[in-house]
Amino acid sequence: MKKIIFTLLLLCATTASSLQAQTSFGQPRQITDQWRFTLADNTTFSQTDFDDSRWQNVQVPHDWGVTQPMSPHNGSCQGYLPGGIGWYRLHFQPTLEDVAAGRKLYVYFEGVYNRSRVYVNGYELGYRPSGFASFLYDLTPYLQANADNVLAVRVDHSRQNDSRWYTGSGIYRPVWFINAPEHHLPLWGTSWRVVKQTAKQVQVEVRIDPSEGFEAPLVVDILDANEHVVATAKSRLGKSGAAVQLNISSPHAWTLDDPYLYKVRVRAMQGSAEIDRAEVPMGLRTLRFDSNHGFAINGVWTKVKGVCLHDDAGVLGTAVPSNVWRHRLTTLKNL
Repeated sequence: MKKIIFTLLLLCATTASSLQAQTSFGQPRQITDQWRFTLADNTTFSQTDFDDSRWQNVQVPHDWGVTQPMSPHNGSCQGYLPGGIGWYRLHFQPTLEDVAAGRKLYVYFEGVYNRSRVYVNGYELGYRPSGFASFLYDLTPYLQANADNVLAVRVDHSRQNDSRWYTGSGIYRPVWFINAPEHHLPLWGTSWRVVKQTAKQVQVEVRIDPSEGFEAPLVVDILDANEHVVATAKSRLGKSGAAVQLNISSPHAWTLDDPYLYKVRVRAMQGSAEIDRAEVPMGLRTLRFDSNHGFAINGVWTKVKGVCLHDDAGVLGTAVPSNVWRHRLTTLKNL
């Protein structure tokens, strides 16, 4: 999808420094290796006892489209590459913490293109037609302790000419296991906004959405780039959620040349013990659009320049390594 350079630079500064899942709860760990893949389709592929030893070993993120031969019979929108139906399988053994009483293990997919069905130990967890929406499933009821567990994903991109741009095929964004308490902070539930900003002080409001069955005292901190706490407040997560306001003295503004990031950290407590946390990056900046003057960031009128840049990286497909994005965005900025 097209994005202007300025927007990409904002996203790069916000996301490139974060190496954890953007779920805002639990303890994430990325699942990159040990995946097996085949470009075929059979209902037995979801079963635990299926022999996948001859399947291809791949790393996720993965785009099978760019490994296939081009053909004039395929659509130009997909780079003349085929779609098809593919399966992924991952063998894993849950940790003791994953299967402990009062804990849950989730699997979180940032993006699968497309029409995916996810299974664990032969049980279907759900169906996601969208190839761009992130989604999460609870594995806990189906896990086998001290045994080989199998996560299987069927990806159906057989209707391949379904976009104006190249989408790729497969699990093309990261996948995470997330260990969390049975009751925890809400998925994508922590947000912030600047209430008032001056050169000497910034007032920030942090909101935490309600989470069904979960109420707890909260400690809300803002940390600077060196992980030092620069503001803190206490609240309580209730049935209507929670909101706190914090003041940052001598704020370090986010700019195009100095993309400085703070971090909002929300900790759910039980006595003096932390039971869950959410961390969200935060860049302090003001954005203004004016019909007579154009666009200003932090009060400085700035030209917005753009190119036609999609979410793939040419022959690398849509499973784009982060260092490629950094190189492309740095090059664009230098232009």
